[in-house]
Amino acid sequence: MGLIDNIIVNAGIGRNHPVHRLQWKDFDLLTRVNYTATVALMLEAIPDMVERGSGQIVGISSIAGFRGLPASSAYCGSKAALTHFMESARIDLRPKGVHVTVVSPGFVSTPMVEDHKGPLPFLMPVDKAARIIVKGMEKKKRHIAFPWQLVLIARFGRILPAAWWDKLMSGREM
Repeated sequence: MGLIDNIIVNAGIGRNHPVHRLQWKDFDLLTRVNYTATVALMLEAIPDMVERGSGQIVGISSIAGFRGLPASSAYCGSKAALTHFMESARIDLRPKGVHVTVVSPGFVSTPMVEDHKGPLPFLMPVDKAARIIVKGMEKKKRHIAFPWQLVLIARFGRILPAAWWDKLMSGREM
């Protein structure tokens, strides 16, 4: 295939289970797909990019990685791990000429959300999400998050005290 200039790593499955119903097999599968496989692919591309002093790695994470959500402990945890891995990689790789972009979408109309139980606020069509990602990649943005309404809510949630967040999320299903 030749040298890789840009790589988009996107692997994701979701399993909505309250943590008291979460089984190891579901947690393990979700973590292997959403985090481990994504990181493994990045690690394959990084050495050549560093050697050349150029390249861009784009990883698709999720707004769900911003803060824990009800019935989503495994999913939120895997996406938070991916986001933080990529943020650290960005710090390490930028001086080497390799750009790292984290993408944190909300709900995008893909097969992954077809079986989702609960609301899908600000559901976005795939083509619109793709345009946002490509535009951010071209600008070599560090972080691309959308839709803005859900990003605003999620960022607000990050600054709330834990007790307030827990109360706000109690009784909700995602």
